[in-house]
Amino acid sequence: MSFLSEQIIKLTRRFYPDGRAFNFPTDGILDRLHKSLNVSEEAAYLDATGVLNTILPDNDNFTEDDATDWEGRLGITLRDGVSLEDRKAAIFRKMNHPSDKFERAHYLFIQKQLQLAGFKVWVYENRFPDGGGGYFSQSLYDYVQGYYDPSYLGTIQHGQVQHGQAQGFSAFEKVANHLSNAEDSAVIVPNGRQTFFIGGDEVGKFANVFATREKEFRKLILQLKPVESAALLAISYGNGLFDDLISSHNPTAMDYNLKFVYRGVRLYYQTATNTTIRVWDIPNDVELGGEAFGGGTIVSSISIHVDSWNSKAYVLDVGGTPIVRVYDLTTGAAIPGENFGSGTVTANSKNITIYEGEAFVYDSGGTGSIFVFTVATGALDRTLNVTSTDIKEIAVNEVEPGTGRIYATDGGATDELRVFSLDGVEDETKTVTGLNNPEGMTIENGILYLCNNGEGVVRIYDVFRGKVEQITPGITTAGNIQLSISNDSLIISDGVNINLHKKNT
Repeated sequence: MSFLSEQIIKLTRRFYPDGRAFNFPTDGILDRLHKSLNVSEEAAYLDATGVLNTILPDNDNFTEDDATDWEGRLGITLRDGVSLEDRKAAIFRKMNHPSDKFERAHYLFIQKQLQLAGFKVWVYENRFPDGGGGYFSQSLYDYVQGYYDPSYLGTIQHGQVQHGQAQGFSAFEKVANHLSNAEDSAVIVPNGRQTFFIGGDEVGKFANVFATREKEFRKLILQLKPVESAALLAISYGNGLFDDLISSHNPTAMDYNLKFVYRGVRLYYQTATNTTIRVWDIPNDVELGGEAFGGGTIVSSISIHVDSWNSKAYVLDVGGTPIVRVYDLTTGAAIPGENFGSGTVTANSKNITIYEGEAFVYDSGGTGSIFVFTVATGALDRTLNVTSTDIKEIAVNEVEPGTGRIYATDGGATDELRVFSLDGVEDETKTVTGLNNPEGMTIENGILYLCNNGEGVVRIYDVFRGKVEQITPGITTAGNIQLSISNDSLIISDGVNINLHKKNT
């Protein structure tokens, strides 16, 4: 007798009264009667669950064939090489797609639907404050000039980038009326107010979409957007991994203990004495001595955050009187009037990251705290007690609008990834198997890149799906691994060399 049949018999026994007239001995008359009935009952149960498993993509019994059937029914683009998990997400989203409502034209609704379908992309209105209480729209040319790092994109001449034209910027495409970008490139959108932007988790970043899902991605945008509008895309098509080693570099004065930030095509890093921030031009493999800064003012830098779009660098200086120093990247000059943190940050402060106008500084002194400053004023806004002195690195980001999170690697008794709200409330703690002495960490487009210093590898944590995978992009030395990402490139240091890995396409 099958397990299911046994469970049905047990359930049946519970429904009978306890009197002698309803005696139900094993292998008795009633028992044999119900075993006979069980054949049809078990078949009915299996048929019912089989139907549910087939019609709802929320279970492990939903097969590739089921997905193919539903994609045909729902008009979802059929494509090869897409995981069953992503296909199920797209089907589930389409099943839950609401009826025709005015709110569906909102950019956050389009963003939510794209993310529910498994695309890690973010949507931005073409609506910018004009400073006088009103708003204005921008052309793609102005948008690129204002928000995308020119050191990454290169020199832009007026007229090179227009609606539907992105000479030199193949990542910028348009979705207006067609599944093919080649056809849509000829479509003229005369009014900037009829456009919106799709890109990475911050303005100025590219998002990644699997090449096998490009047609599906464009089709979904066409289905979601108002018919008179056009989407301008900052998208890289590929698998999103950084497997391919492009080049190795050995910048002056690099060692195991120094952190760095990669922005555009420049690597900003601290010297061995921690008193100067040097700049390395990655494509030309040369130090840009004229762009170095901090000499004579920095006592002992421990962490740096570079905001290349505002041409500023924020340096956490823990020597002398600990403070966060601010520098103009264009001139290399210190901006003392914008320094902050004096009297709050300590010699135990470890790293700084800036998110939506706030600076988050982790300090391992005492029980462990994260100091949050308002960058515009330099004022301490709040102190978050994270009850740990073993946090190695923090990163601040969000997956959905209004859900900013602090991600922290805790290298204490167990190697954990801890997640906090921006107010310091711990949402969850995940033991990341094999993380092993975490050190460097960065986040881009919902993916955390975590350095496993014990084994000399990098692991990626998918914030959307809660999965951890290992990538091994040519690291052979365990130790104080550090990393940084700039759009389509990943820089990894093993303490001896700086290795550049391009995103796979």
